[in-house]
Amino acid sequence: MSEKTPIPSREERQQCHLARDAYLACLDKSGIDDPSKAGAACDGLRQKVFGTCPESWATYFLQLRAMQKKKERDMEQTAKRLGH
Repeated sequence: MSEKTPIPSREERQQCHLARDAYLACLDKSGIDDPSKAGAACDGLRQKVFGTCPESWATYFLQLRAMQKKKERDMEQTAKRLGH
């Protein structure tokens, strides 16, 4: 059996969320919707997310960002097609 990762403390979760928020703000400022296409932009903040958060959380945050931005683009395109 594999070892279980300890549950982050409240302070560790707070630091994780602060790192995530700073990284996502950097992506917004840089106009990057999909973190996998960020290249070197915001790389230091990305590394901080993966260094501060459990890896599964960091991966989830980035996948969620990409899905949310795709959904926003799809909704905008649908609204344009419908003339809204």
